[in-house]
Amino acid sequence: MKTFRYLLLPTLLAVAVSCKKDKEDAPAPSKTALLTAVTWKGSSSTLAVDAQSNTAAIASSNQIGYKFNTDGKSVVTYSDGSTGPGTWQLQNSDSEIVLKDGSSAAQTRKVFELTGQKLSIGRSFDKAAIQKVLTSASGADFELALIVAGSSSVNWQNVNTVQYQVNYVPK
Repeated sequence: MKTFRYLLLPTLLAVAVSCKKDKEDAPAPSKTALLTAVTWKGSSSTLAVDAQSNTAAIASSNQIGYKFNTDGKSVVTYSDGSTGPGTWQLQNSDSEIVLKDGSSAAQTRKVFELTGQKLSIGRSFDKAAIQKVLTSASGADFELALIVAGSSSVNWQNVNTVQYQVNYVPK
Protein backbone atom coordinates (compact mmCIF):
# COMPACT_ATOMS: atom_id res chain seq x y z
CA MET A 1 0.00 0.00 0.00
CA LYS A 2 2.88 2.37 0.78
CA THR A 3 4.28 1.73 -2.68
CA PHE A 4 0.93 2.64 -4.18
CA ARG A 5 0.93 5.99 -2.31
CA TYR A 6 4.46 6.74 -3.47
CA LEU A 7 3.44 6.08 -7.05
CA LEU A 8 0.15 7.96 -6.75
CA LEU A 9 1.67 11.24 -5.51
CA PRO A 10 4.08 11.77 -8.47
CA THR A 11 1.37 10.69 -10.92
CA LEU A 12 -1.13 13.22 -9.53
CA LEU A 13 1.56 15.91 -9.55
CA ALA A 14 2.42 15.16 -13.19
CA VAL A 15 -1.25 15.27 -14.19
CA ALA A 16 -1.78 18.59 -12.38
CA VAL A 17 1.22 20.20 -14.06
CA SER A 18 0.33 18.90 -17.52
CA CYS A 19 -3.25 20.16 -17.35
CA LYS A 20 -2.31 23.83 -17.61
CA LYS A 21 -4.22 25.78 -20.20
CA ASP A 22 -2.27 26.19 -23.40
CA LYS A 23 -1.42 29.77 -24.12
CA GLU A 24 -3.34 30.90 -27.13
CA ASP A 25 -1.21 32.10 -29.99
CA ALA A 26 -1.22 35.85 -30.15
CA PRO A 27 -2.82 37.08 -33.35
CA ALA A 28 -0.39 38.25 -36.00
CA PRO A 29 -0.01 42.03 -36.09
CA SER A 30 -2.00 43.79 -38.78
CA LYS A 31 -0.29 45.24 -41.85
CA THR A 32 -1.07 48.71 -40.49
CA ALA A 33 0.57 47.86 -37.16
CA LEU A 34 3.68 46.55 -38.93
CA LEU A 35 3.84 49.57 -41.23
CA THR A 36 3.45 52.16 -38.46
CA ALA A 37 5.69 50.49 -35.88
CA VAL A 38 8.99 51.83 -37.24
CA THR A 39 10.55 54.42 -39.52
CA TRP A 40 11.55 52.81 -42.82
CA LYS A 41 14.62 53.64 -44.93
CA GLY A 42 15.34 52.46 -48.44
CA SER A 43 18.11 49.86 -48.45
CA SER A 44 18.01 48.10 -51.83
CA SER A 45 16.07 47.73 -55.05
CA THR A 46 15.25 44.56 -56.93
CA LEU A 47 14.54 44.21 -60.64
CA ALA A 48 13.12 40.87 -61.77
CA VAL A 49 12.76 40.13 -65.48
CA ASP A 50 10.78 36.92 -65.80
CA ALA A 51 12.44 34.61 -63.25
CA GLN A 52 15.82 36.38 -63.19
CA SER A 53 16.27 38.98 -60.46
CA ASN A 54 19.02 41.30 -59.36
CA THR A 55 19.15 43.26 -56.12
CA ALA A 56 21.39 46.28 -55.64
CA ALA A 57 22.02 48.42 -52.58
CA ILE A 58 20.69 51.97 -52.63
CA ALA A 59 23.47 54.50 -52.03
CA SER A 60 22.91 56.57 -48.89
CA SER A 61 22.86 59.67 -51.10
CA ASN A 62 19.70 58.29 -52.77
CA GLN A 63 17.87 56.80 -49.78
CA ILE A 64 14.34 57.92 -49.02
CA GLY A 65 12.64 57.12 -45.73
CA TYR A 66 9.05 56.96 -44.54
CA LYS A 67 7.42 57.25 -41.15
CA PHE A 68 3.83 56.07 -41.51
CA ASN A 69 1.41 57.27 -38.83
CA THR A 70 -1.79 55.48 -37.87
CA ASP A 71 -3.91 58.44 -39.03
CA GLY A 72 -2.92 57.92 -42.69
CA LYS A 73 -0.34 60.69 -42.68
CA SER A 74 3.36 60.17 -43.23
CA VAL A 75 6.64 62.01 -43.00
CA VAL A 76 8.93 61.51 -45.98
CA THR A 77 12.67 61.94 -45.45
CA TYR A 78 14.38 62.77 -48.73
CA SER A 79 17.95 61.82 -49.62
CA ASP A 80 19.22 65.33 -48.76
CA GLY A 81 17.84 64.99 -45.21
CA SER A 82 14.89 67.33 -45.70
CA THR A 83 11.43 66.11 -44.76
CA GLY A 84 7.97 66.64 -46.11
CA PRO A 85 4.40 65.63 -45.38
CA GLY A 86 2.67 62.78 -47.11
CA THR A 87 -0.26 60.44 -46.90
CA TRP A 88 -0.65 56.70 -47.24
CA GLN A 89 -3.45 54.15 -47.46
CA LEU A 90 -3.50 50.37 -47.72
CA GLN A 91 -6.06 48.99 -50.17
CA ASN A 92 -7.10 45.76 -51.93
CA SER A 93 -6.87 43.62 -48.79
CA ASP A 94 -3.60 45.33 -47.84
CA SER A 95 -1.90 44.11 -51.02
CA GLU A 96 -1.35 47.68 -52.27
CA ILE A 97 -0.29 50.96 -50.74
CA VAL A 98 -1.16 54.39 -52.13
CA LEU A 99 1.56 56.94 -51.38
CA LYS A 100 1.37 60.68 -51.86
CA ASP A 101 4.08 63.10 -50.84
CA GLY A 102 4.29 66.84 -51.30
CA SER A 103 2.54 68.03 -54.41
CA SER A 104 3.19 64.87 -56.43
CA ALA A 105 0.40 62.67 -57.72
CA ALA A 106 -0.63 59.65 -55.67
CA GLN A 107 1.26 56.48 -56.58
CA THR A 108 -0.13 52.99 -56.08
CA ARG A 109 2.47 50.34 -55.25
CA LYS A 110 2.13 46.61 -54.74
CA VAL A 111 3.14 45.39 -51.27
CA PHE A 112 5.42 42.44 -52.02
CA GLU A 113 6.49 41.87 -48.41
CA LEU A 114 5.74 43.47 -45.05
CA THR A 115 7.21 42.13 -41.82
CA GLY A 116 8.63 43.79 -38.75
CA GLN A 117 12.02 43.81 -40.47
CA LYS A 118 11.26 44.45 -44.14
CA LEU A 119 8.93 46.48 -46.32
CA SER A 120 9.12 45.74 -50.03
CA ILE A 121 6.92 47.75 -52.40
CA GLY A 122 6.94 48.31 -56.13
CA ARG A 123 5.28 47.54 -59.43
CA SER A 124 4.63 44.52 -61.63
CA PHE A 125 4.23 44.70 -65.39
CA ASP A 126 2.81 42.06 -67.72
CA LYS A 127 3.58 41.34 -71.37
CA ALA A 128 0.87 43.74 -72.60
CA ALA A 129 2.43 46.64 -70.66
CA ILE A 130 5.88 45.73 -72.01
CA GLN A 131 4.56 45.67 -75.58
CA LYS A 132 3.00 49.13 -75.14
CA VAL A 133 6.42 50.50 -74.23
CA LEU A 134 8.16 48.70 -77.09
CA THR A 135 5.69 50.04 -79.65
CA SER A 136 5.47 53.51 -78.07
CA ALA A 137 1.71 53.03 -77.79
CA SER A 138 -0.31 55.64 -75.97
CA GLY A 139 -0.76 54.85 -72.32
CA ALA A 140 2.68 53.24 -72.07
CA ASP A 141 3.99 53.28 -68.52
CA PHE A 142 6.79 55.80 -68.00
CA GLU A 143 8.52 53.87 -65.20
CA LEU A 144 8.57 50.71 -67.29
CA ALA A 145 9.90 52.72 -70.25
CA LEU A 146 12.82 53.86 -68.09
CA ILE A 147 13.54 50.28 -67.03
CA VAL A 148 13.48 49.09 -70.64
CA ALA A 149 15.69 51.97 -71.80
CA GLY A 150 18.22 51.24 -69.06
CA SER A 151 18.43 47.52 -69.82
CA SER A 152 19.53 47.33 -73.43
CA SER A 153 21.02 43.85 -73.04
CA VAL A 154 17.56 42.31 -72.50
CA ASN A 155 15.58 40.97 -75.47
CA TRP A 156 12.35 42.66 -74.40
CA GLN A 157 10.25 41.02 -77.15
CA ASN A 158 10.53 37.71 -75.26
CA VAL A 159 9.90 39.05 -71.75
CA ASN A 160 6.61 38.14 -70.05
CA THR A 161 6.86 39.93 -66.69
CA VAL A 162 8.86 42.67 -65.04
CA GLN A 163 8.79 43.38 -61.34
CA TYR A 164 10.51 46.37 -59.74
CA GLN A 165 10.58 46.78 -55.99
CA VAL A 166 12.24 48.99 -53.40
CA ASN A 167 13.19 47.26 -50.17
CA TYR A 168 13.04 49.18 -46.90
CA VAL A 169 14.38 48.26 -43.46
CA PRO A 170 13.77 49.83 -40.05
CA LYS A 171 15.87 52.93 -39.53
